[in-house]
Amino acid sequence: TIFFIRELLIQINESLRYPILKVHNIELSIWALIIFTLIVFISRFIAKKVSYLVVINLLNKAEFEFGRKDAIAKIIRYTIYIIGLIIGLQTLGIDLSALMAGGAILAVGIGFGVQNLVSNFISGILILFEQPIKKNDFVEVDGILGIINEISIRSTTIRTLDDITIIMPNSKFITEKVINWTHNETSSRITVKIGISYDSDIDLVEKLLIEVAKSESF
Repeated sequence: TIFFIRELLIQINESLRYPILKVHNIELSIWALIIFTLIVFISRFIAKKVSYLVVINLLNKAEFEFGRKDAIAKIIRYTIYIIGLIIGLQTLGIDLSALMAGGAILAVGIGFGVQNLVSNFISGILILFEQPIKKNDFVEVDGILGIINEISIRSTTIRTLDDITIIMPNSKFITEKVINWTHNETSSRITVKIGISYDSDIDLVEKLLIEVAKSESF
């Protein structure tokens, strides 16, 4: 029985390490793919935990506003993601210098096909570092008014006044004119046009509007 188990384990090990794909000098096996997947998942777990601990233990004690804390946490998270991905690729035996050279050639070949993707990615990094907008800011961009819900590396989520969620490419916030109503303040004032009949009681309308405004929670 022990001999059978040993032979079975040897066969399983050989099967897992047997190259299923060969590309130039790189041999990919099931075992290497398993290790790569584990490294990616572990780096993702560590990134979430570290960014959370940094926010809770350090940034909450400092006098940072919410949007700045969120941006710092995301930068830490993406940095750990990239480090984990690099380590994972190295475990697969992929030469990163060759990959970068091949990527440059591929980028030239693809041309404008990935231009928008790269533009949004770089814009996301600029937004997180420069912070022209932050989470919970009230902004107006491309004719849309809303509150910033989430800023990711590729796009930004905006919740409009009608409670509609809009996912907007990050490049819009770099190339378009953006009005940030709460860039330096947590509160702001906007003008809302209301149409009424010519024979309406102006005083009554004003009274009702004030009552409605006071009944809303902010």
